[in-house]
Amino acid sequence: MSVHLGKVLDPYTKLYLQLCGENEESTKIVLRPSGTATDTFQEGKTYKFSVEMPDIGKVYESYIIY
Repeated sequence: MSVHLGKVLDPYTKLYLQLCGENEESTKIVLRPSGTATDTFQEGKTYKFSVEMPDIGKVYESYIIY
């Protein structure tokens, strides 16, 4: 999954991902920036994340929560 950030008010904000599948919803997954000098989220950057989780069925909706 790729996430492109717009305005970042607090670069230390925690972002979470939650996926909704045909069978169930995932738990909230913490997204952490990596590859940055400060390990903080930066305005205007695109971040790529890979997650592993149990099979929740075909994903039909996703949420980014802060």
